[in-house]
Amino acid sequence: MKYYILFLFIFCSFYQSAKAQTGEDKVILKAMQDELERSRELKLPNEEKPFFIAFHFVRYNQYEIKGSLGSIISSTANEQQSIGAVDILLGNCKQTNQKLFGAAVPGRWMPTDLNYDEMRRRYWLQADRIYKDAAFMLADKKAHEQTALQNESAIDDWTFASPITRYVDSKKDIAFDKAGWEDKVCELSEVFNAYPELFDTSVAIKVFQADVYMKTTDGTTLRYPVYSTMLMGMARVITNSGGSYFDNIVTVAEFPNELPDIEDMKKKYRELCENLVRIKNATPMKESYSGPVLFEGACVAQQLGRIMNSILTPTRQQNNLIMLGKTSVRDRFETKIVDSKLTVKNYAHMKEYKGQRVYGACEFDAEGVIPEAELTLIDKGVLKHFLNNRVPKIDAPQSTGSARFQLTGGVLLSTSPHILHISTSEGMSREKMRKELIKIAKEEGLKYAYIIRTGAGSRFLPYRINVETGEEELITDLFFFGFEFDDLRHLVGISNEEVVCTSPYADNRAPITIIAPAGLLMDNCILLKSRRADTKEVLEHPMMRMSKK
Repeated sequence: MKYYILFLFIFCSFYQSAKAQTGEDKVILKAMQDELERSRELKLPNEEKPFFIAFHFVRYNQYEIKGSLGSIISSTANEQQSIGAVDILLGNCKQTNQKLFGAAVPGRWMPTDLNYDEMRRRYWLQADRIYKDAAFMLADKKAHEQTALQNESAIDDWTFASPITRYVDSKKDIAFDKAGWEDKVCELSEVFNAYPELFDTSVAIKVFQADVYMKTTDGTTLRYPVYSTMLMGMARVITNSGGSYFDNIVTVAEFPNELPDIEDMKKKYRELCENLVRIKNATPMKESYSGPVLFEGACVAQQLGRIMNSILTPTRQQNNLIMLGKTSVRDRFETKIVDSKLTVKNYAHMKEYKGQRVYGACEFDAEGVIPEAELTLIDKGVLKHFLNNRVPKIDAPQSTGSARFQLTGGVLLSTSPHILHISTSEGMSREKMRKELIKIAKEEGLKYAYIIRTGAGSRFLPYRINVETGEEELITDLFFFGFEFDDLRHLVGISNEEVVCTSPYADNRAPITIIAPAGLLMDNCILLKSRRADTKEVLEHPMMRMSKK
């Protein structure tokens, strides 16, 4: 019986491999494997052989169409482009040649016709240069190792992971209709014609479709697709007080056919335009403000996603110094770092949330590590785990399968969440949070409080609320970048409703999803009066003149 099971396992593995290694895949993987094996013998006098080598190959299509006021401004298509990259580690897991941990692996153009001999030649050239650079960096690193802090120098530079072989078929039948989308971009951009008060208006779509390959000397072979589509509508307005205000709507999906219906997008763009016209005519902020602020809508998910991604994905720099952006939480593992009403989890395999499609799920990450389906990062305010790749960090010695592929001219394997869920078990209704906002403002002797919402676009829409009458007034000339990590240590209220926000995170990589409360109430925020210089145009907008005739 055990031999039968073994036979089935070998057969299934062979079938999966054979299914993937046909046509283009077969040539690509053979060129990678043959030159990878030869590269194991790289050796200069008095230098070490590599202990880890990874060959990367990216075959991609990239499209970008931009239109304005019913006309196409630019339309580009880069099809069947190929980039190869080589990563080489010398030394051992304790100390490698890496100095700038997390840097992109430099890429080199590969032949578009996938010529086997030319692909091997280009991999050979890359491996030769990368090996020589690695030998120099390792020697330099050893010479300066005394400058590393004692407790941090004890951290290994690299960790091995169990090798895997995975082939994920790409969806070849999902072709990009370039001509059709040029028509749609023109049609969408025509919406802005009805709003001559706005300028710098445009609509753009960016589509990235790639097949990514990786082979390593520790036995991992990967082949998987990466898809990303971003549709962006944007505009700018000069307020009556002379300030410049920009806003946009970014809609994210894997494929263009997953984007909302064009009539729905027109409706959203009209709402964006109408909000900008309201901002133009809004009341200027008279003085800076310090007091309670209620945040509502997608801005909560956007800000929480930004903060959590920063503090929960630590990076290492030269000499093993660990940097966590503006705020370090490395010495606070298993201690309270945010309000105890907050819990943060990472879901790696989730495809839907309460009937809504979410993006970011994966069976394995870009380094071939299989992530846990559910990982609690913060439990009732207490830090439990970091998200990590194969470079160990303090309190994060192993990979959590969080390395994500991004094409940057080379291959960047950055650390990021999959589907990040920020939740609370002590939520408040929207009406209760509003009443609490007014109550706190009155107790502090304030005449006004502020509500910051996200409208149709991604920018903040600040409203000043009269604490006596409850009347709201849209305000302009207010400067607020966003709340920060320290603001999350004490929250007056958290919404019992949720908002789902899909983030592009960056160009040329798969999107991620943030699920977060739909509202946060903070009792001490600072909103500054903008001190922008007058940017009002010297001559009147030409469309404004025509609209008056």
